[in-house]
Amino acid sequence: MTQPSQGAPTAAAIATPVAQSGWLTATKVLIATTLVLAGAGGAAVSGFIASVLYSGCFLTCSERNPVGGALFGLLALALLVGGGVLAYVMWRRARTWRAVRIWGVVLLSLPVLLQVGGF
Repeated sequence: MTQPSQGAPTAAAIATPVAQSGWLTATKVLIATTLVLAGAGGAAVSGFIASVLYSGCFLTCSERNPVGGALFGLLALALLVGGGVLAYVMWRRARTWRAVRIWGVVLLSLPVLLQVGGF
């Protein structure tokens, strides 16, 4: 009579996909949408700042800062792309409730930390 081994589980047993509940998918959709909208909102604000710096005109015109405008433009592009990339990474990597809760806590704690820090 052969006894089963008591070692670590095989890779096939670990990689078995777990069926997701509807609430888990809905929470992931909410977090992904928030990430994309936050990236787009940040991109809009930094894009506006970039246009003001580059042209030198907001309410009145003053001297231009094309380097600063270009750098803020790159920041706007990074924010626009970064929100979608973070949403994609979260969607692919967060497969358990624990992982989704961690993403949610990180996403919700950032505005709180900004308010507490005085920014």
